[in-house]
Amino acid sequence: MGGKYIYIGYILGDSNPVTSINFVAYDGAQSNPPSGWQWTGQDLKQGAGGKYIYMIWKNGESSKKPITALQLLVTNQSTQPAIAGYEAINQDLNQGAGGPYIWPYYSTTISMQQKEEAILAKA
Repeated sequence: MGGKYIYIGYILGDSNPVTSINFVAYDGAQSNPPSGWQWTGQDLKQGAGGKYIYMIWKNGESSKKPITALQLLVTNQSTQPAIAGYEAINQDLNQGAGGPYIWPYYSTTISMQQKEEAILAKA
């Protein structure tokens, strides 16, 4: 196993917030995001094998709250456990590469500063 080190970053602020986020998996590389979504075009598993996985998002949807925190949970569990204050995104970020599951979550109520106190790993 291997692959490149790839990081998910964020910018704090009130201007044009991210209001929807998802991760999508494909059997091959993609050159465009799904219609209506934005992305960087970066395969989050570049060089690791398995599915091509991309993070996609939408900004400024008036009917949705801004996303305030992201969480990735590395576990051997094949189903996503609940994490208080977070919504699960049903996509294993390690799909097809072997190794543990990597489950993504987002919150519209927890700030990134509070995240450091949240549960970061479960067995």
